[in-house]
Amino acid sequence: MAAAKKHRRVLVWMRRAIRVDDHAALWHAMHEAGEVVPVLVLSEDPSYTADTHRRLFVRRAIADLDAHLRQRGTRLHIRMGVPEKELPSAAIAYDAEAVYAVRLYDQPGTQRDERIAKPLRLIGRQF
Repeated sequence: MAAAKKHRRVLVWMRRAIRVDDHAALWHAMHEAGEVVPVLVLSEDPSYTADTHRRLFVRRAIADLDAHLRQRGTRLHIRMGVPEKELPSAAIAYDAEAVYAVRLYDQPGTQRDERIAKPLRLIGRQF
C-alpha cells in the first residue's frame, strides 16, 4: 500500500530552474503531493518582449519545459506579474496547500521569499 501524501495539491514555482531533471522542488512535490501544478511567473516588463538572443533562448527553454511536463501528464501554468502577488493568488486559484520552490541563499532571494511566504501563511498555505 502506498504511503499517504503530505499534501493533496501543491504548486511548484519553476524559478531559476526551467527544467524537469535535477529539480529538487519538483522531485519533492512529486513525492509529497497527490497533484503537482508547475507554475512559472513571468514579468510584465515590456522589455522582455524583445527578440534578443537571451530572450529567444529562454522562450525555447520554457517551451521545452512545458513539453517535458506534458510527457509526464501535467503542463506548465504561466502567470504574468510579480511572484509576491502571483504565487499567493495562484495558490488560491488552484486550491493548493503549499508552494514549493528551489531554496535560494542570496540575500535578495531570501528577502523576496519572505515577502512571498508571509501572505501564503496568512491564507493558510505553506512555502
